[in-house]
Amino acid sequence: MKYCAKCGATLDVGQDVCSKCGYDLTARQSKAEADEIRYETQVIEKDEILSSIEATENIKTDTNDKKEERVSAKYSEEVEKEEKKGFSGKTKMAIAAVAAAVVLLTGLYNLGNSMTKPSKVVAKFEKAVASDNKEELAGIIYSDDNRLEINEKNIAPLISYFKDNPSYLNTVTEDLNKQVMKIEGSKGMFSLGGGSSQNTLSIVHAGKKFIFFPNYKIGIKPAFIQVKTGIKDVAFSLNSTDLGKSDSNNFSKEFGPFIPGKYKLLANYKGKYVTLSDPHDVDLVASNSGKVNLDVFNNLNYINIRSEYPDAVLFVNGKDTGVKVADAQNFGPLSANTKVYATVNKNGKALKSSEYTVSQGDLNINLDFGAAESTIKNIEGQIHDLIYWYTYGFTQAVNSNSFYAVEDYIYPGSKLYNEQKSYVPSTYSQGIRETIMSFNILSYTVSEDNKSGTINTEEVYNINKNGSESVKSFKYKYTFKYNEAKGGYQLDSIASN
Repeated sequence: MKYCAKCGATLDVGQDVCSKCGYDLTARQSKAEADEIRYETQVIEKDEILSSIEATENIKTDTNDKKEERVSAKYSEEVEKEEKKGFSGKTKMAIAAVAAAVVLLTGLYNLGNSMTKPSKVVAKFEKAVASDNKEELAGIIYSDDNRLEINEKNIAPLISYFKDNPSYLNTVTEDLNKQVMKIEGSKGMFSLGGGSSQNTLSIVHAGKKFIFFPNYKIGIKPAFIQVKTGIKDVAFSLNSTDLGKSDSNNFSKEFGPFIPGKYKLLANYKGKYVTLSDPHDVDLVASNSGKVNLDVFNNLNYINIRSEYPDAVLFVNGKDTGVKVADAQNFGPLSANTKVYATVNKNGKALKSSEYTVSQGDLNINLDFGAAESTIKNIEGQIHDLIYWYTYGFTQAVNSNSFYAVEDYIYPGSKLYNEQKSYVPSTYSQGIRETIMSFNILSYTVSEDNKSGTINTEEVYNINKNGSESVKSFKYKYTFKYNEAKGGYQLDSIASN
């Protein structure tokens, strides 16, 4: 059943004009069909515009300007068509806004994509190294080890390494550029931590930049230093920065992580008997494992010392330690080439042991006093003979008024020499004659260089003065010196005790 579109009256089948109001249904139908056709055309054309705009997003960056021109031209053309078709103002504004947004977003996308390209990062890296820009380089370098602090100070050893090893810098740059080709050739599909795991430096995807874009940086492989020492209280520093101290005699510790580069590790030790400084040049780039192992002060030893004189006192490099041989178990530590000897007092004479030079790996040493004992016995023999022949020569000189009988036993020009030279004739002229009955060396001392010393004696003489005899006992203290020209000891002075 049909109805009039104007007044709603019922129409018969095939009736084109309303019998009530006279409205021509044929003209109205033509206009409605035309409107419907135009509306459908507008929808289709809008879809085509949006499809065209969306397709522009996949066009490569180097054609951005042309894309925008085509989109703008297309937009202008469509707007013109719509104006001709009689679009409403709101429809025109909506289409314009969509087109403008697409153009803007496309431009921003291409700009962001260009700014975050791996090739840009590598270019910045090369420039920062060439200009020694530590701040710029620190902003490019990345490590997924959160313990590794990357700043201007810590990055300095890497730049120094590049300067000292330009061929290595070339190798790194070539490798990075190869990675760039791989990444950009695969349309940016690259995962976090990418690049060869063997490379010290590689391109990595370190999160997002500008929300949507992959953030590429130069990933660095951290390095470590493993130190070992058999000595407690060794202080370690790296490029003048303190690392720590060994806390045992069997110390091992890994320090790090560090930026790869060339460093100076210094080990300092100050002990009771030795003070040492042990520098090491450390290359944290050359190590394939990312770790350098150092054995520090392996020339220091704890030593057990023995001797036939347990009470002998030890000397290290000429300095008195105050430690007796009996207490010198696990003595030290001592470094290789350290000189050790001991001294002991015997009959007023300081005996010195043989001097021992410590070698690396020594655990036990024996300090021998054999040579010192032989020397002292020889000195004792010389002292005994000196007193024996002096007392005998003295009595012969007095009895014969001949100073020459005793002269060989007195140091020339000494006080005793002058005294005896006048005493002999004076005593002879008084009619005094003397005979040595006995002598006893009570004690003696000898200088460290064995060139001088003292002798305490007790001497018994038979004295005859003009036929009257008496036996008298005397105690004397002599000094003596070694006469190089004669090759022996001579008496230098005498005093009564």
